[in-house]
Amino acid sequence: MLNDNCEGTADVEVVFTNTSRYYANPNNPDADTLFMWDMDRTSIDSWTICNDFFQQFDTTYEARGASYEIDVCLIAFNKNGCTDTACKTITIWEPPTLDPVNVFTPNSNGTNDVFTFKNFQKGIRDFNCVIVNRWGVTVGEINEITGFWNGTTPGGDLCPNGVYFYTYVATADNGEEFSGQGTVTLLSGRGE
Repeated sequence: MLNDNCEGTADVEVVFTNTSRYYANPNNPDADTLFMWDMDRTSIDSWTICNDFFQQFDTTYEARGASYEIDVCLIAFNKNGCTDTACKTITIWEPPTLDPVNVFTPNSNGTNDVFTFKNFQKGIRDFNCVIVNRWGVTVGEINEITGFWNGTTPGGDLCPNGVYFYTYVATADNGEEFSGQGTVTLLSGRGE
C-alpha cells in the first residue's frame, strides 16, 4: 500500500483511477476521447490506451533489489487533438534485509578479508555496528552499510583468531528502524 506521499514497501499493489476533468465537450463526454496510461515507463511499448474514462488499471510493483522510483503518467486526448498530461512519482522501497557474515579471514588474499554487510543487505539507509571481543572491549566499528571491519584493533594490530560479538542499529530506506546482534569468527591463520 502507498502512503500519502506515494511511497510504499514492495510488493505494492496499486489501482489507478482516472480523475481527469474538462477533457471533453460536456454535451458529449464520450466523443472521441482517448486516454494513454503509463504505469512503469520502462519501454516505449509500456503505454496502455483506452477510451473509457471509468476504466481502472492495476499493477504490482515488486522488489527489484534496491529502492526505486516510478513515474506514472496519464495523457488525455480530446477530439480536437488537444492533450493534457499528469504524472506522479511513486517511490517503491526495497524490503529491508540483512544477512550477516559469520566468518571472515583477514589474510590479505583478496577473498573474504573483511567483515561487512555490504553484499548481504538490501534497502538499508543508515547503519552502525560495534564489534567487541569476549571481554567486551570494542575492537571495531562499522558506521555505514558499505563499511567494513578488517579484523584490527583501533590501534591497528590484528586481532587474534576467535569469536567476536557485534550489535547493530539500522534504518531502512522506508524509515523502519531495527537493531540486532550476532557473532562473527575471525580466522587469520594467527593463533591467540
